[in-house]
Amino acid sequence: MTRVGLIDNLQLIDHLVLNEGYTAPVSRYMAAVGGNTGNLAFVHGTKKCIGDKLVRVGWGWQTEHVHAQADTLVISCANQIGKHVDLASWADALARIDLPVVLIGLGAQTPNYEDKVEIPEGTLRFLDEVKKRNPGSGTNIAVRGEFTRAVLAEAGVESEAIGCPSLYISAEKNLGRSIARRAGTVDIERIAVAAGNPYHAENSKVEQKMIELCDRSCGAYVVQHPDIVVELALHGTAGDTKKLEVVAEALGFEGGEQCAAWFSRNAYSFHDPHVWMHFLRHYDAVIGARYHGVAFGVQAGVPGLTVHIDNRTRELSETTMIPSLGVQDVQSMDADQIARAAVDAWTEEHGIQFDTNRHERATRMTTFLAGNGIAPSEQLLALADQKKIL
Repeated sequence: MTRVGLIDNLQLIDHLVLNEGYTAPVSRYMAAVGGNTGNLAFVHGTKKCIGDKLVRVGWGWQTEHVHAQADTLVISCANQIGKHVDLASWADALARIDLPVVLIGLGAQTPNYEDKVEIPEGTLRFLDEVKKRNPGSGTNIAVRGEFTRAVLAEAGVESEAIGCPSLYISAEKNLGRSIARRAGTVDIERIAVAAGNPYHAENSKVEQKMIELCDRSCGAYVVQHPDIVVELALHGTAGDTKKLEVVAEALGFEGGEQCAAWFSRNAYSFHDPHVWMHFLRHYDAVIGARYHGVAFGVQAGVPGLTVHIDNRTRELSETTMIPSLGVQDVQSMDADQIARAAVDAWTEEHGIQFDTNRHERATRMTTFLAGNGIAPSEQLLALADQKKIL
């Protein structure tokens, strides 16, 4: 059995869960969740895919310590391809550790598919180090979708477009059909919102409609990022009153005091994937600009609809077949229409298509992992209708 060293951005999460939880200062809370609670989804999904023994490994670990714990590294990736991040430090660490490596869930980031993705030199060097340490004969890079695959191909890097590992969190093989049945019988009374970023001024009207959705449906406003909204959800107050006023204006409140009071009643943040999913099961639909917030709802068996604000959410939604609408579409809809769209999208036909796509991508994930010397988990094999292959 291969010993897999998992590198993720949740290195401090165990301390948060066991010792501080919601009492943590927002700075430590956000550090523990890697700056965005949505990271929990794809890290949890990655763990669900791997059948070998897992140990969390940090970039700063001594080489000897890593070698004593792991034979192969798996990096649970996010949208790290683009000019917004330079992975030079990762390249240096990978060269120093010098173990076979596999990337899962890597994505490219631009506002839309038409923009050219600029890849910093440090990131290109990291990708080169990854290629040098390929444990198999095929590619060792699984990406979120065809857009990212094409971006890497243009840079001379081979990858496979498998999707986000959060797609495999649920063990239910007919998940899409189950959601479709629920959508066909549900009265839309309670909506959970996967809240977006209030600092994105171009999306503020959509986010104001999400606030309205919560108000109309005794809903939940589930925040992931930035720090200020997580702080409001955790503690019902904000230390930075200037930031609070900016958020209040963006979301349509009459000042910071009213905004903080609303968040105290309606906003939630989660640092445990199981609790997050259990919470969402109590709602009739999950809607919003955060793909992974919606994905958790779908994996919990709840109709979900993403509002894609850039190529990240659009690519993820298309690859995993979670229904989505663009910002411009949602801006012309009222709150009731948005809620209805989330449920109406999950027809019986779409449920079948979702399950078929999920089965095909689970099959590709099992082949990808096995081809890189990593045992797929029993759950992933079951979703792919395969027997143990390593």
